[in-house]
Amino acid sequence: MKEMENLSSKQVFLSDTELFYTEKVNEKSAEISGEEANHLINVMRYKVGDLVNLTDGKGKIYKAKLIKIQKNTAWAEVVEFVEYQKTNENIRVFVPNLKSKDRMRFLIEKLVEIGILNITIFDSKRSIAKGGNNEKWEKITIAAIKQSLRAFLPNVYFEKSLAKIDFSNQIVLIFDQNAETYLSEIMFENDKNYSLIFGPEGGLDESEMNLHNSTKIKLSNYRLRSETAIIFAVSKIINL
Repeated sequence: MKEMENLSSKQVFLSDTELFYTEKVNEKSAEISGEEANHLINVMRYKVGDLVNLTDGKGKIYKAKLIKIQKNTAWAEVVEFVEYQKTNENIRVFVPNLKSKDRMRFLIEKLVEIGILNITIFDSKRSIAKGGNNEKWEKITIAAIKQSLRAFLPNVYFEKSLAKIDFSNQIVLIFDQNAETYLSEIMFENDKNYSLIFGPEGGLDESEMNLHNSTKIKLSNYRLRSETAIIFAVSKIINL
């Protein structure tokens, strides 16, 4: 089997690729089942002999040849793969539970698409929606890595309170409309770890604002919706 070059030395473009997710893949073979197999077989109409692109969300994208299809399961032989390098590992993004499920989905999708690997959703004291739904959030992240052709499945966590989160060895930045320091004034360094905390549209409670040894950051002179502010800020930071 020929291994394709690591992306650190060669950029591989996959813009015309249909990507499928499976946990059962290695450098020799793959098995696709469940919803992914149904989409591959019954929607996209792949046949034995066709080439498919797969990822397990652990850093590789595989090209494999289908060798057997049976009901809602497909088997394939891997012919080559690309190994990607992780980026933005030093950035953790903390976002509040949003009242609208559609806006919550949109926010997770966009954070995954722009390359964030660590997302924590928390119940702010001023959040209207409460509680976690890890199974649903994982489905959203899987769909997002497939859409954006990313090889790493992000970690999405849920915490009931910011007070329960360990921020040791982190530079904590809390985004606050009333802060005096603008994001453009902050110097980001690749060898340091950052925790970016965003509140709901009503803002963080005073006790949440003062929980940690943090720097308060002003993003804009205008009031932005939570998901808009988060995507805007994170996009600027990872492209500095």
